[in-house]
Amino acid sequence: MAATCDRPRHSSARGAGYSAREAADVLKLPSYLVEAYQAPKVFKDAGYTANEVSDALKNAYGVATDQAIKFLQGAGYSADQVNDALKNTYQEAADQAINRLKQEGHLLSEVVNLLKNTYGVTTIEQAARLLSGAGYTANQVADVLSNGYSATADQTAQWFRGAGHSAGEVNDMLQNIYRVPVDQVPSVLRGAGYTASEVGDLLKISAPADQAASLLRGAGYTVNEVGDVLTHAYSAPADQTAQCLRGAGYTVSEVSGYITSAFNYGPDQLKTVLDHAGFELDRVKGLFQSLGGGFSHVF
Repeated sequence: MAATCDRPRHSSARGAGYSAREAADVLKLPSYLVEAYQAPKVFKDAGYTANEVSDALKNAYGVATDQAIKFLQGAGYSADQVNDALKNTYQEAADQAINRLKQEGHLLSEVVNLLKNTYGVTTIEQAARLLSGAGYTANQVADVLSNGYSATADQTAQWFRGAGHSAGEVNDMLQNIYRVPVDQVPSVLRGAGYTASEVGDLLKISAPADQAASLLRGAGYTVNEVGDVLTHAYSAPADQTAQCLRGAGYTVSEVSGYITSAFNYGPDQLKTVLDHAGFELDRVKGLFQSLGGGFSHVF
């Protein structure tokens, strides 16, 4: 016992090559009565790292994770040092660490530091999955991806689509975090994999049919996709559908093809619809003549 108790208590112990765990085995003896909550401060003053101290807390004092956090923080170790110690000594996984920081009320910037510096999370997919799993909102996750990982609006939208978020949720995120102009949102949503129907349901909330048709065409959706949005989401009749499609920039051939298919119209009905939509008579005539059959006899 005498030989053991001759070991120095503080900085000399480290200088002599004793580990924090070895020093803790001595400090907790009745000769010194250094309690677990006191040990981290003693060790920090002696120059031991948070990793070394956490090893002593766990293996010499039997301290649980929650207590270790409090003791290390109380001793003055930084958040990064504490996080690193918990990862290495207590095998705290990334998702557990994020949940802990969230519960403790840490800023998102601190969570980003945790992901990058402690766990080496470098991809937006990993970061988004972990943050979403911890219960952060879509806007909060997008904020981290944008500012912490330099993710573009397109990349973030693609991840959210893959994670099952609705077009409405992604729309809110695009406008609130990325400040994407309203007229560019449909294009981003299409690039992320949302259907014309999904985007159309979103547009219906605030955009009239003609504007929706123009936005959808601008995003690259086909005449059939846009026509279906007009007839289903907006309940537009044939005349209005043709007018909106023409206004959006689809050709007389494209519009006639959709109207014929969607409404099962014959030549005479189709001619009336195209006239009402504002297509030039010569263009309609030329189309009908090219179609031949019953269409060529309308003029």
